[in-house]
Amino acid sequence: MDMRVPLGMLYLGDSLKRNGYKVEAYHVMEQEIDRELHRIDLRDVLFIGVCSVMTGYSLRCAMSFSKKIKTMQSEIPIVWGGVQPSAIPEACLKEDFVDAVGVGEGEDLIVDIAKAYNGLMCFSEVKGLAFKDEAGHIVINPRRDFIKNLDDYHADYSLINLNRYIFGGAIYGLIMSSRGCPYNCAFCYNNAFNNRKWRKHSREYVVNELKRLRKQYEISFITFSDDNFFADQNRAVGILEDAYKIGLRTGSLDIKINNLSEDLVKTLSRLEVASVFFGTESLNSRLLKLINKQQTKEMVIAAISKFAKYAPSISVQTEILMALPFQRMSELREDIRDGLALYEFSHNLSMYYGVLFPLPNTKMMKYANVNGFCPHSLEDYAQVDLNNVWSICDQWTLMDLTHKEKQKLYLTEKYSALIWFDRRPQGKTWFLFIRHTMLLILFRLAKFRLKRWFFLFYQFDFAIAKWVGLIPKDFQV
Repeated sequence: MDMRVPLGMLYLGDSLKRNGYKVEAYHVMEQEIDRELHRIDLRDVLFIGVCSVMTGYSLRCAMSFSKKIKTMQSEIPIVWGGVQPSAIPEACLKEDFVDAVGVGEGEDLIVDIAKAYNGLMCFSEVKGLAFKDEAGHIVINPRRDFIKNLDDYHADYSLINLNRYIFGGAIYGLIMSSRGCPYNCAFCYNNAFNNRKWRKHSREYVVNELKRLRKQYEISFITFSDDNFFADQNRAVGILEDAYKIGLRTGSLDIKINNLSEDLVKTLSRLEVASVFFGTESLNSRLLKLINKQQTKEMVIAAISKFAKYAPSISVQTEILMALPFQRMSELREDIRDGLALYEFSHNLSMYYGVLFPLPNTKMMKYANVNGFCPHSLEDYAQVDLNNVWSICDQWTLMDLTHKEKQKLYLTEKYSALIWFDRRPQGKTWFLFIRHTMLLILFRLAKFRLKRWFFLFYQFDFAIAKWVGLIPKDFQV
């Protein structure tokens, strides 16, 4: 996303700079590749690192960028890193535009990669590196140990223009206070990438970073990029308390509802947290067991009800996943209806219906493999994105979807935009009153359509939604 701070690059860049290397960082979206390539001086480049590569859109961007680099300067080594390359280094290295892959955590690894390209180390000695030898054979070295003390590592924000990521005093993904997650959800990359380990920066480290960034950039709202910010609840609350004292409010928090207490909800309200997100994934007991979610429909209802009672000002956001590998059509339709029923428990709830792509090296991908979905090349993985996922999702599910059913799945995801928005009045002028009335009408209409899976003349709804500013003018349906 172009709105979130690219923290991975900033950590890697800091490690290289502290070891004497000159580093430039570019946060490039697909439509910006050609323009940015003209800015980059490719002379005297040791290697180019392409990081944060994931299934779908970012993978397609990485492929396009790397191919164009090779066309311009074929001798420059290109090294990929991130979740996807770590899971499938062999598939990456089969491509001519990828010379090496960093597997796992990268701060120490990237420095050794630089040493290898400088002739100071043998490639075979670099733990966590996958590469092609002189004969073109793929070699995958043993992985390196996890970083023991995260406080020894920093994100170098000077590598980017941080003001680019500030919107109305708010900044998204400013800091990553911890890494990993101790849970074992079937769809999550953390099981393989972080081996279910949860590690943290100290509270003091995080607060000092926040103080420095608050003073330098005058930000007022932040979000964290943690996979599980509340794994240590006392520490998490402490960080939020300290941030609150220096004038920082939290725009959004990801939270697990397994140990959600009334006291925690009240605390988040007192600290003026704007919104929380938790993954519902499904409300079906059979599917939840297969996902290994360790929660129930009753727990979801209880969590939403606690926020409605003790923190009504906090927006509660959650999602239902569709087209799971082991899901039946009757269960999918039931989940849609049960998700809509959750609105009865809160006036400040936002529900999203989407699909989770099967990621390599996850239990979800193993389920998909059983159904016949076996991507082998990067092109196979790159095609799995929101632009065409609904046309191919039956490849990994039990469902034999008709064209009409695929269209309805696609529209279900699109209609999430019409039940996601804040439904509270935004002012007392006649214009805002009329606009709010129109939004509520669209909200009820969207619920009606989703509940009955009836989408005749759907174009009319989205035209109105664009007219009242509920969705952007370039929103594609």
